[in-house]
Amino acid sequence: MSKPRDRFAKVKMCGETYTARYWDTGKSAANYLPVVAIPGLMGYIEEWLPTLDVLSPLLRTIVIDPLGCGLSDKPEKGDYSLRGLALFIKSVLDELEISRAHLVGHSYGGAQMLALARAFPEMCESLVLVTPAGVAKNLGWILRMMTIPWLGELLSAPSRLASTVTMRMQIYDKRLVTRELIDIDQHYTSLPGEHRAALKTLREGCTIFGQKKETYRANEPFLGNPQNRILIVLGNKDPLIQSPTKRAIEKRFPHVQLKVYENCSHTPMLEKPEFNEFLLTFFRQ
Repeated sequence: MSKPRDRFAKVKMCGETYTARYWDTGKSAANYLPVVAIPGLMGYIEEWLPTLDVLSPLLRTIVIDPLGCGLSDKPEKGDYSLRGLALFIKSVLDELEISRAHLVGHSYGGAQMLALARAFPEMCESLVLVTPAGVAKNLGWILRMMTIPWLGELLSAPSRLASTVTMRMQIYDKRLVTRELIDIDQHYTSLPGEHRAALKTLREGCTIFGQKKETYRANEPFLGNPQNRILIVLGNKDPLIQSPTKRAIEKRFPHVQLKVYENCSHTPMLEKPEFNEFLLTFFRQ
């Protein structure tokens, strides 16, 4: 599909007014709730375009740039804690008058959607976590290094080279790393305030030793509750989150549905066309 029209919502949070960019596509039948998806750290809603191709003809699908990402605001003194980021997404959904939806989060967006679902369970019809943070302590070395002052600023400084390296880490089959994908990444990661917001977000939830306990331990009761419909999607070649093994997740959260893609890194929505078809089936069950 062609790129949807950018829309912007003004949301109030903690006494401040922020702007959020979102796309609102498709229309669900009466018996289907909408799908709401967000990208991860230094992400942007363009990464969901292949998913929209599949979902939008049958389901209303909203994708949102989180606080500090894409074309949403990047306030210097914003609340980049998981609680603050979750409240930002909730404020956008309130503005769109969406009271319940299927929630989808990629990477650190997964941790944000988990925080939203825990705080406001009445809003969550189902939860899909794609190569997510917020499930365990695991974290790749590059993200751990970025939590160190000065070193993180150096490693994550925006450039053409940095975007090329990033996309080649996120996509296992390097033939899929196109000039267009690198151009998009360089454009968004070079926007004013993006770099600062990303490091603040990462350092709120992670350290050199991995994800902080409060980033994932608080989610365990929600993930372990058999009443919650949850899907976790992993790539077996993901160097960024380095998710727990399939066996470890099945042991800790036996009621969670788990899908692991072979020869897949961090972005199955871009790497595996069958992922998007699988999502459609999951939502329509």
